[in-house]
Amino acid sequence: MSIELTYDIEREWVAALRSGEYKQATGSLYRESEDAFCCLGVLGCLLAAKGLMSGHEVSDDEIRFTEKTSDDPLDAPDTPYEIAMRRYGNNHPLVNWNDQKKLSFKQIADGIDSGRVYLEREGQ
Repeated sequence: MSIELTYDIEREWVAALRSGEYKQATGSLYRESEDAFCCLGVLGCLLAAKGLMSGHEVSDDEIRFTEKTSDDPLDAPDTPYEIAMRRYGNNHPLVNWNDQKKLSFKQIADGIDSGRVYLEREGQ
């Protein structure tokens, strides 16, 4: 089972990035001690609210989101990165924009809306 980043979900995600409701973090989808998300963590949070993903603790301070799957151990769950990759292509720039360039959520939302997310690729 694969979750698709549909136009409607993308619009909700972009709106959430612009909303000011989410504090921004780097290096982690969600950092509990800061109650902060990276841009893909916001996507994971939205998908979890829709019942498509679940969050699980990977350390004392970090939550990861993965797709809810069947009990089949060969059915590897999707992550927010992989979901974005299917929409925007391999090596999409979202992690780089959030973690290295430290673009604001509004700037990241602008990059998604303008189509820059399709044009910039890591390593190119």
